[in-house]
Amino acid sequence: MVLERSESFYSMGNLVPSLLIAAFVAFLMIYFALFRGSNSLGKVVYVTVTMPYIVLATLLVVGLTKEGSWSGIGYFLTPQFSGEKAFYRVLTSFPIW
Repeated sequence: MVLERSESFYSMGNLVPSLLIAAFVAFLMIYFALFRGSNSLGKVVYVTVTMPYIVLATLLVVGLTKEGSWSGIGYFLTPQFSGEKAFYRVLTSFPIW
């Protein structure tokens, strides 16, 4: 079972070991980040502020080096004025799932 769903709303279900370990590691990281007070907090801020930019830049480079990425970007940026999937037809039709 992928979602680990419980049987009913009132049933708590089983503990998932991987989520328990991840929560414990997160609590340990927060504890050690705050353990020495505001002296070490500045160093933690340097990492937590710059890391998302590094990850986003890495994902951008990896995505742009994939085969066919430039044709996909061109398709995304080029509007289609005719055909069944013209942008005004897509915007004016509201399909319901």
